Amino acid sequence: MLSFKKRKTLYVFFVASIILLLTISQVLVHHKLNKLQFDGQLINDAGRMRMLSQRIVQQSFRTINDNGMQSELCNTVAIYENHIKSINHRIDPILYKAEQQSFDQASLLAKRIAESGKAICKNTSIDNQAIRTLELIESEYISAQNKVVALIQSHYESKLSSLSNIEITLSLLTVIIILLEVWLIFIPMDKLNAEKTMELERLLKLQREISRTVAHDLRSPVSSIASIHNMLKDEIVFNNEDDKELFDAIGMASENALATASSMLVIDQKDSIVHSEQKRINLFSLAKSQVRIISANNKYRDRLIIQKTSNKCDVQINIHEVSRMIQNIIDNALKYSEDGVLVEIDGNNDYALLTVKDAGIGMSEELINWITGKVDENTHQHSTKGFGLGMEFVKRTVRKHNGYISIEKLKKGTRFTIGLPLANSSNI
Repeated sequence: MLSFKKRKTLYVFFVASIILLLTISQVLVHHKLNKLQFDGQLINDAGRMRMLSQRIVQQSFRTINDNGMQSELCNTVAIYENHIKSINHRIDPILYKAEQQSFDQASLLAKRIAESGKAICKNTSIDNQAIRTLELIESEYISAQNKVVALIQSHYESKLSSLSNIEITLSLLTVIIILLEVWLIFIPMDKLNAEKTMELERLLKLQREISRTVAHDLRSPVSSIASIHNMLKDEIVFNNEDDKELFDAIGMASENALATASSMLVIDQKDSIVHSEQKRINLFSLAKSQVRIISANNKYRDRLIIQKTSNKCDVQINIHEVSRMIQNIIDNALKYSEDGVLVEIDGNNDYALLTVKDAGIGMSEELINWITGKVDENTHQHSTKGFGLGMEFVKRTVRKHNGYISIEKLKKGTRFTIGLPLANSSNI
């Protein structure tokens, strides 16, 4: 089987061959058409020459009774002479060489008609014998010209037949090249595609096995942490509310990690409860837990503030997915903003609103359009580093919960808002 490089070379060769054949055919056809056009003009000119020669004879006879006709006769003769010069330049050299005697005879008689007509138009005393001689010459010329026209007509038909044969031959060559291209390039592609599909399935299977192995290895220690948290939460007495909130945030983080590991283990099960289970929760409490987890890092402790401006923030959600979503949004805000980040929970009649405001570098219009779905997600590729899989997960989670994303560019930084339907809303 041909390699991809060889198929590519053959493809370029065949395309170039087709283009070359089409170019050659166009050149040949235009060349032949030009010759056919010349032959057609010759036949038309022969008809004009016959008409003019007859007119010269008629006008010569009319000069017997009308001397004023001589001037008109001279004009006709001048036109006739111009036609003689013109027609001699357009005769096909090959045809002229093969039938030289016939063409020379017709040309000679045409010149004699022109000379006789010119003599009559310039002679003040009309010579009847000269006119009769002119009539006889014109009769011979018509006979010779008919023979010439028959030769040109036969030559024209021969060229027309040759043109048809050229077009048929080039068309057949083009079809043959296309069939060869299909046979040599595209037919082996079916086998190649089948092999690539098998290889892809093998890699996907390997990826799933690796994901399950990693998830299994992670699930045990994370599950232990969650179990220890559950055992200790009713036994530990906290001296202040902050410590209790931090302890609860650790429990939430372990549950989220356990849910993620479980998702990896059941990645092939579309109806898995891990992906579909939803619970009612206060969005402020959930966001506050994520803020406490992130604030445990001294690097972010003084840069992250959360506040609530409305009590309308109960939502029916998959807690683990929305927790990861909130964490991604806050992480991105902190990553691109050296100043503080404000997390605000608000609400209206239909939605609980999570707003993350930063004073960072801001977002490009391209990135905003991609996040808010104003461009085709399948074809668009944004270029901002760090907004890849995490933001894709945010978009998917918001869409899954029938929410929406709104982004506002500030003078410095960005206001990123997510609306999730309230637990009692018809938008769920």
